[in-house]
Amino acid sequence: MSATPSPPTKRAEGTLLGLDFSLRHIGVAAASTVTRVANPVTTINNPSGGGVNWDALTALLQQWRPIAVIVGLPLTEDGGEQEETRAARRFGRRLHGRYGVQVYWQDERYTTRLAKDAGKNYHVPRHTNTLDAVAAQIILQSWLDSTAQATANGVQ
Repeated sequence: MSATPSPPTKRAEGTLLGLDFSLRHIGVAAASTVTRVANPVTTINNPSGGGVNWDALTALLQQWRPIAVIVGLPLTEDGGEQEETRAARRFGRRLHGRYGVQVYWQDERYTTRLAKDAGKNYHVPRHTNTLDAVAAQIILQSWLDSTAQATANGVQ
């Protein structure tokens, strides 16, 4: 008796959210798995005393209903972890625990610098919350591009 081969796995279609997490703000970007183009959405302000604005995140997740969330990891220049990295990981684990959404990680080194450069090109004031959303866009687009490259190379 021969085994029937499994059908090829099909990628899930839907919305992805990219998050640029910090203790003060969470930049948010969105993309469709069909178009694979990330766009900045908004910036969530966290409470000034610390913590995460879970009410705003709940509303955001209810509105977008993502199939996955990509959280930026603020690694050091040499790729090591720091306190901000550990905070981002805790945030991602809590996000998964609260909402059951799949969380993926993306190296976010230099995204703030890239967002500031992009802001200069589009005359975005340097200290606006828009830069956090643009940083989230860069994080999400980087993840989309890296997964497309891995798929093209036969890695899933």
